[in-house]
Amino acid sequence: MSSRYPKEAMVKSAYIEGYYTRLVGVTFGNRQENLADLYGLYGDCLIPGHATYESDNPADPNALSVSVKGDKLGYLPRDSEIGREGPVWVKVHWHKNQRLGATVYWWDEY
Repeated sequence: MSSRYPKEAMVKSAYIEGYYTRLVGVTFGNRQENLADLYGLYGDCLIPGHATYESDNPADPNALSVSVKGDKLGYLPRDSEIGREGPVWVKVHWHKNQRLGATVYWWDEY
């Protein structure tokens, strides 16, 4: 198991006030592996991540990718309310179809 995600980075999950959405594009490239590493280390805890615009993305120049420690996990949906770069919280979970997914949480103020 990878040690690139320090245990100190985790925050135990709890009731969350703010906004949230699911990540899309989590099955491409090595994203399932990245999600599995995070799930194996943190389980159902919230993990600090970062949303970043990808202006060079040919499919959508307004795409916001979400990464943890530089490892891309997926993208925010186009209809997401976040609309900004910056810190987010990520929670990894299993889908019914036996693949990993993630929910992203954020607040208007930090």
